Amino acid sequence: MKKSALETLKESVKVENTPWNGHRLIYGNMDYAMNLKIHELTEKHAKKIVEYLGINKTKKSTTKNTGNVCECGCGQFARRGRKFLPGHDAKLKSKLRKEAKAGSDFAIEELKRHKWET
Repeated sequence: MKKSALETLKESVKVENTPWNGHRLIYGNMDYAMNLKIHELTEKHAKKIVEYLGINKTKKSTTKNTGNVCECGCGQFARRGRKFLPGHDAKLKSKLRKEAKAGSDFAIEELKRHKWET
């Protein structure tokens, strides 16, 4: 029996509260913020969100799974011989710099390991 879009959505996303009393739905590196709580969604609205987030789509990878897992933490595979997917090193670098400014020793060590900071 096929699941409804609402059931699929509830099983597939991470739900966070928003400051404006709604929910933010997170699926992989995509997110969808809304003014509703997830239990207030209609089936029609849930179908649109499932489609927007790309849930249930078979994603064709542009890279072969023979490479390394991207070091940014996204879980996707980088090309063979590479540490990151294009642009993902910049995302990680930015995140680590913010954490280093906040005093994180781990972030400072990671910046040094990647030779982004000395």
